[in-house]
Amino acid sequence: MKRAQDPLLLLLVGLLVLSLGAFFLGLIPYPFGVLVLTAFIVARWLYRR
Repeated sequence: MKRAQDPLLLLLVGLLVLSLGAFFLGLIPYPFGVLVLTAFIVARWLYRR
């Protein structure tokens, strides 16, 4: 199995998942930072390529 090489990308994806998870569970009224985290993930992914 190939292990992930970029811990920062994993952290950003984890934060996005936590934010969306908290929103869907009703813990927060709005999924804060979704657009910003998505932009950071795309930028980091394009930088790694």
